[in-house]
Amino acid sequence: MPLALIWMGTGNNLIYIGDTSRRVLDIRFDCREEKPEDRGGFKHADLRAYGRQNRPALVGAALTILRAYHVAGRPQQPLPGWGSYEAWSALVRQTVVWLGFCDPAAGRSELMARADTQVMALRQLVECWHEVDPDGEGVTTGGLLELLARSRDGYQGTREAILELCGGSPDKLPTVRIVGNKLRHIRGRIVGGKMIDSHT
Repeated sequence: MPLALIWMGTGNNLIYIGDTSRRVLDIRFDCREEKPEDRGGFKHADLRAYGRQNRPALVGAALTILRAYHVAGRPQQPLPGWGSYEAWSALVRQTVVWLGFCDPAAGRSELMARADTQVMALRQLVECWHEVDPDGEGVTTGGLLELLARSRDGYQGTREAILELCGGSPDKLPTVRIVGNKLRHIRGRIVGGKMIDSHT
């Protein structure tokens, strides 16, 4: 179904799971104060009331800006794409940068890099895979867990990644079934230009 809504939410130190981070335009407020809730001296003390009272003028101003960009021929700014949000990016985002402001989506790459601990664990697993498969010939899930169990102090990068992805503890590794299901789930997902794949 067509979706013409924008959801907005607030939170402290939010973590986005899975591919949610690629669908989020993150806005971070940092006033550099220990107790931001005690601040005062704002231009509009009650911003919500100001917005309600001046909504027609604010909407008119926003539409005037968009129209100015359109009348100017929609000059393209050198911005990276944003898959699934091409229409919004081509008009609103382009207009903002055309006005001389920063790209509102500039922080997305950083957000996606730090948003999901599983993505970071997958990146670590891919980068450390040579620990358990130095010749690149492949290793079975059972073989992987056997290596980790045999050497508690070895393969640290791989071990940490597997525990983060699949659960378990340094004293009790996850089962072959759990690890196999997780590896099947992330099979083919590219991180850092590499991916984990399987062959029979």
